[in-house]
Amino acid sequence: MKNKLFLLVMLALINVSFSQTWIIVKSGTEFTVAIRQDSTLWSWGNGLSGQLGTSLNNIQESPLQESTNSKWLKCDAGSFHTLAIKNDNTLWSWGLNSNGQLGLNSNNDSNVPSQIGTGNNWESISAGQAQSFAVKMDGTLWSCGYNEYGALAINTISDTNKLIQVGIDSDWSQVSAGGFHTLALKDDGSLWASGFNGNGQLGDGTLIDQVNFVQVGVINFMEICAGFQSSYAIDSLGIIYSWGFNGNGQLGLGDLIDRNIPTAIQTESGFSIISSGSSFALAIKDDSSLWSWGYNGLGQLGLGNLSQKDSPQLVGNDWLYIDGSEGYFNGTSIFGYSSIGINSNYNICSTGDNSSFQFGFNNISTSDVFNCGLGVNIPKNNQEVSVSPNPFYE
Repeated sequence: MKNKLFLLVMLALINVSFSQTWIIVKSGTEFTVAIRQDSTLWSWGNGLSGQLGTSLNNIQESPLQESTNSKWLKCDAGSFHTLAIKNDNTLWSWGLNSNGQLGLNSNNDSNVPSQIGTGNNWESISAGQAQSFAVKMDGTLWSCGYNEYGALAINTISDTNKLIQVGIDSDWSQVSAGGFHTLALKDDGSLWASGFNGNGQLGDGTLIDQVNFVQVGVINFMEICAGFQSSYAIDSLGIIYSWGFNGNGQLGLGDLIDRNIPTAIQTESGFSIISSGSSFALAIKDDSSLWSWGYNGLGQLGLGNLSQKDSPQLVGNDWLYIDGSEGYFNGTSIFGYSSIGINSNYNICSTGDNSSFQFGFNNISTSDVFNCGLGVNIPKNNQEVSVSPNPFYE
């Protein structure tokens, strides 16, 4: 009887633990959004523009569930806004909307999730600095928001506050919104780019801005990431290609020279995940090892120091996902540069700046190593998560 009771208790604990595991985490500028295994969406950090979706315009020190208590499939964090897809494949947005990036046919901010249109066939999303992109299940691509340099790829440089279809093609598979430029992949692996190109971040061999998508080279890619002024892609062999601005070594090519065509990082291969912050990059290999390089002034590379790196550096092993945030400079100080990911224990781990509690706990302001201290107790609906040390990392 005791053995049966012990087994039942253990099964219950396993089920509870699994329901609380984090499966998606995204880092905005000084805020974080994440989805748990039970499909609930949580956020924390700087929510002064409503980007947390909790109906509060505040700085949230610990995870708080979004206001509608809905079930979610995907989320992405822009600089100060959030995009998400619900379990019913409807598209939602909240946060800052000064350039129409919420796609709500207005420029009013929203601090609660607001549905974009009435469609229920959305497949994927990408939130940039002040622009938004989404791909439908039929392979069409849509965009809205800031468009001064043509990043929306809609043949104009005018902003739009409602989603507009990008061209007429219906074979888009991925999209990644950067600072002022955009990357997109088609089903055949071909790479396309639009927007600002002052540092060669479009990869077309020029420094000319583009208001429509132009094809980038002839290499077929599997994964893409548009950073603030740099671009990244992974080919079928797991080799990372990078191009654009390289003033902090964020291209990982061993120098500080800009590139205007995709250039392979020859020192490492076997990568499957790539993410970029404002001036740094992070990547995970097939063996679950985490690597980082570029600007490191706030410890966002997680290497135990503040030294800039111009080639990939091993951070550690057993990683499932990683995301880099876009920081900002207020004229005096640098804020918001942080990295956040999920390890093999499904814990959220963070490094870099924590000035707005974007780590999800308040016992540290900055860190140059990953802190995996976001332990979760079972919360009631729409209540804050209590945070405790992670026993795997004590």
